[in-house]
Amino acid sequence: MTQILSFANIAAGEHVFHRLLLIEGRATSHHFGAQAALTVLPDDHSGFDAVVWQVNHGHFKALVPLTPGRNRLTFLLHAGPATRPTTPNDPSAESQSLEVVFVQPRSPPLHLAIIAAADSPVWHNDGRQAPSGPPPPPAPDRSSKPAAKSMRGFMAKTMDKLRDLDLDRPRPTAHDAAIVDAPPGPRREALKSGGLAEVKRRFALQAYLWQAFHAEQMRRHNLGRRSFQLDDSASDSSPQIRRSIETMPRIHLLRSRRTLREFRDPENAQQKANARNGGAMFNFAHEALMDPATPRELHWSPVAVLVLDTQYDPSMRLIRAHAAVGSGGPGRTSHGVMGSHWLWAAPSSLDQVTAAFLDTERTDERCCVNDLDECPTAWQTLNIGSGAFFHEAGHALNNPHWPSGLMARGYVEFNRAFMTSEPACHRNGLRGGNVFAPIHAGNDAAHFHVHRAQALRARWHPCFYISSDPPLPFLGSNSPEDWKAWNDAEPQADATMEGCLIKCRSGIASIEIEVNGEYRDHIEWTGLAGPPPPRETMITPEYLWGRISPHTPLASRPPDARVKLNIVACNMRQVEVDDFFNNGVAQQVRVRGGGGQGEMQVVKGTFLGRESDNKWMHAFLHEQQQAMGQAPRIVKIKIHAGAAFDGLALVYNNGAVQTYGPMGGSPSDFDVGPDDEIERLEVRCGAWIDAIEVRSASSI
Repeated sequence: MTQILSFANIAAGEHVFHRLLLIEGRATSHHFGAQAALTVLPDDHSGFDAVVWQVNHGHFKALVPLTPGRNRLTFLLHAGPATRPTTPNDPSAESQSLEVVFVQPRSPPLHLAIIAAADSPVWHNDGRQAPSGPPPPPAPDRSSKPAAKSMRGFMAKTMDKLRDLDLDRPRPTAHDAAIVDAPPGPRREALKSGGLAEVKRRFALQAYLWQAFHAEQMRRHNLGRRSFQLDDSASDSSPQIRRSIETMPRIHLLRSRRTLREFRDPENAQQKANARNGGAMFNFAHEALMDPATPRELHWSPVAVLVLDTQYDPSMRLIRAHAAVGSGGPGRTSHGVMGSHWLWAAPSSLDQVTAAFLDTERTDERCCVNDLDECPTAWQTLNIGSGAFFHEAGHALNNPHWPSGLMARGYVEFNRAFMTSEPACHRNGLRGGNVFAPIHAGNDAAHFHVHRAQALRARWHPCFYISSDPPLPFLGSNSPEDWKAWNDAEPQADATMEGCLIKCRSGIASIEIEVNGEYRDHIEWTGLAGPPPPRETMITPEYLWGRISPHTPLASRPPDARVKLNIVACNMRQVEVDDFFNNGVAQQVRVRGGGGQGEMQVVKGTFLGRESDNKWMHAFLHEQQQAMGQAPRIVKIKIHAGAAFDGLALVYNNGAVQTYGPMGGSPSDFDVGPDDEIERLEVRCGAWIDAIEVRSASSI
């Protein structure tokens, strides 16, 4: 049978691990010219509808929803441009089939949530409004009193003057407003009549686009088709004749204890210069997630949170009730927050995706925001809105900013991941009604991509686990005890004379290298190819500098080159070594001792805790020897702690006491017997000192 299509990123019978599959390729049949169309029919038993996609100069991209198990997909190539799918009965269409297998991982999902103010309109009829019409006429004023007539005349003249001034107040009246910002016309009507359900459809579809993009990027990194799951497995078990992907995931609606007044207070707006509380919306979202009424899984699994009551204020040129911020990591709440001001440009169903990314309708700045002047049209509003939301969800998935790609505002080309053409814009250098085409794997990821360091983190993040992964390194068994020990193991970095000795019982995934605050390189262990993740590795100054500047000798290293290491373990725990050449390598110092001991060698090790003005740094042996003329002996250690570690006191055999820290809280004594001695103190710390373990010779 003649093949009419060549698939670039999928093979027949291949296993995939995410719901929405992005398929790319070329049409090898030239019967339909430069602009053909491709109708994709999902599996007959899936319940999903057929969708038509563009073919530009032979290149195509298609988004195909799947159900668990085998999916037989049918591709119909036909004349374009076309907006409606064709059928297998079309005699002019050419047909080809492809079978793929969807294996749904049992990994924790990226949860989706919507936060609304306590008095939000959504709590009344799910935010739905009746179709727009003329506002109800005011009740007739039948007053015949001269004062009433005079007042009516005054008000009429005042309103005439205001109209003459053309004070165009774009904010819709209450009877005409949609649940989110939208320009007047069909867009606003769809959101008015659909209410919360319409918002959920648009939100869900964008989350699936993120999923499809991430899986394709991980495939390009040779790390497997790896993406986060959504909480949509319950939809597979429900009997449905027809289904649509945008209604499948569970989306939580969270009621904030904050009011609309608090949500929309300009002093709580992230984009307001010098706002008193610019981080308010992120904190409001955290409050709602931590509320006892919120499902427990949202307390510990990453969440993408959409703020429902966002509102653009054109008079202030300010988006109220909006934040674009995210944060996350092991052992803490992880969430990314975004306003809803861009949803007017988002598609409501999969068959609207192409039209949405080609929509050049101008943004009506009387009622919708042209955010940062990057959203002059509908398709660009969708790029920035959905892309920025994905960026914040990326923070919730344990990513910092990276030098390029999704985590560096590369989402200005969000559309290119799914399209083979792009409308004219300043960035592509085209004007008028021209179209940039074709877009394909060779030019679709210059800006919008997953950075390799981000891909490495995703390889080990539990939300991106796939069933083909090898067993986790150094995990003895799946018992709760072994799993907890593996998951809780913290990496550590010890300064030695040779270099920085990095260790973690759960294995080391990557070592990220920064120079003067900017990412420069990383060392990686994927566990899929090459050497397995080590439990221990040594980073010498020579090796590290060779990676940073291979053509510059270590001796010629600029003195102001401040190098930082961020060690990421296979369980996603992290530790930093700031200023490697000062704190990551032990430095030998000779000090003159007392008591006939001559010179002593003292080693300066890793700096512990967070740098601040209150550093606890003491060479206590040197000081005590100078004072006593002989080697002192510690007979007791007092550890002070309350809600946190508050200090340490060393008591010597002559009664002298040496203290470190503020010495608050309550003391706990550790006595050292006459035949015993202190071997070492082990310190557990991150930004603060969390614990100190005293080890004596008799305890080892």
